[in-house]
Amino acid sequence: MKAVLLPFGILLSISALAQQPSAVGVLPGATKVALGTVNSRYERAKNLMTAGKYRFALTELQTLIITNTPKPGPETNAATYLWAVAAMRDSRAKEAEPVLRTLRQRQPNWEGIPDVILLQAMLAEALGERERAFTILKEMPDGALPAETAEMITRLGYGAKTTENTTNAPVRVAALLPLGLDDADPRRAQFGQELYAGLRLAADSLRALGTPVDVRAYDLGNDTVATRALLAKPDLSGVDLIVGPVYKAPSRLVAAATAARQTPIVNPLSEDASLLEASPALYLFRPSLQTQARTAAALAYGRFEPKTAVLLVEDTRDDTTFAAAFRKEFERLGGRITAEERVSSQTYRTRMTDKVNALPLDSLETGALVVVSDEKNAAVQVTGRLQRDNRRLPVLAPVAWLEMAELQIEQFNDREFYFLAPTYRDAPAPANRQFRRAWQARYGVPPSDYARAGFELLFTMAPLARRGGASFGANLARRGLQPGPLSPALGYPGGARDNQGMTVLRIVGRGVEVVK
Repeated sequence: MKAVLLPFGILLSISALAQQPSAVGVLPGATKVALGTVNSRYERAKNLMTAGKYRFALTELQTLIITNTPKPGPETNAATYLWAVAAMRDSRAKEAEPVLRTLRQRQPNWEGIPDVILLQAMLAEALGERERAFTILKEMPDGALPAETAEMITRLGYGAKTTENTTNAPVRVAALLPLGLDDADPRRAQFGQELYAGLRLAADSLRALGTPVDVRAYDLGNDTVATRALLAKPDLSGVDLIVGPVYKAPSRLVAAATAARQTPIVNPLSEDASLLEASPALYLFRPSLQTQARTAAALAYGRFEPKTAVLLVEDTRDDTTFAAAFRKEFERLGGRITAEERVSSQTYRTRMTDKVNALPLDSLETGALVVVSDEKNAAVQVTGRLQRDNRRLPVLAPVAWLEMAELQIEQFNDREFYFLAPTYRDAPAPANRQFRRAWQARYGVPPSDYARAGFELLFTMAPLARRGGASFGANLARRGLQPGPLSPALGYPGGARDNQGMTVLRIVGRGVEVVK
């Protein structure tokens, strides 16, 4: 498996096409080229690429590319570039590279030429011609695509050699993420693409602040065979930080294989604390389910009277794990669980009403209701029961309830609802507004939660990984629990290996208050 460095536009815009039909598409540096009235074939090709049908896209574009057009212009250039991207995705690099060479010869002044050169070099690399790929990169105009060019040169093995103790040596990061390069529908890997783009934006920001970061991406999904193939190569032996894999089986394999080197590994999405058993150098960027439950239990015990709680628990592995951890911590603090009801919203929808109505919520002995379910059926039934009873019983619930169209904000703002938000980032905060502006300036679309997570992860972790794997944990512990670049709290105090920055929200008026 090769490391891949994709121009930002190629990486994101295929997925973004589905959301922005009018966008030019995969012209990373030339997205502002005026195309006038774009040929309908070009539009159909974009839609086909969005659906992952690259071979059909090639057919649509065939008559528009520069080698088949008597009088080329901006539309021809754009179509040729799109055709070459489709050819790369369809494993036809040998056909595409000569066409890009022709485009450069016949349209040398087109503003998208730097991106053409980068793509041409990538095609040469895909053909195993590393020396020729390097030669092509040397033809890049001065000052054009400096970060992408430098990273690819380093990947090809022509970068300047550095040592561990060199002050300006970059932090070497391997991103093992699902990018969907060989997926029939790349949109299924959009979350991985956005994570990676967030990492790249953080690397640019750190570089501007004096911390050079070299991020290399490997397209790795939930595939243990591909994971073992990657581990059999020397690619990960010299890195300072590994981000990913996101899936559990590959994550455990990578952690076990790199444990002896103490290479720090950060899983960006998992909340499964059992993963941490694979290596003492593995960390979770999100709070584990156990940390979330302990936070909720401490809040319930310290804030509500009497010190009792009723549990309504979705019968899934994660929710029952959370409930068990909540019960353990709540009882350790001196609290008492007066009732616990298991429900299966998907299987027993008609029985949910009976189960919720049977909960002892009208008893004065109940201090709080803890709902461990992000299913709409449970949310609707619980809020309906409380409205009918007209009782201000404190309720702890997942933050996903605030996104449910079936529920209105008015149902929460005059009652004591507390929402557990392990990935909360305060959008109106100045740092988040600045990040949003930078992201939109580069990609033209609002950032997703995955993009924010990728940025915050690398911006926080890369400087701490600079001194080597053995000191990473100590660096994290010394940092303590404090606000993150984008979130209210982020940290690993006391040797914790999952993020202890757990946020709890409540609705006040029509706004959100951070309770913890």
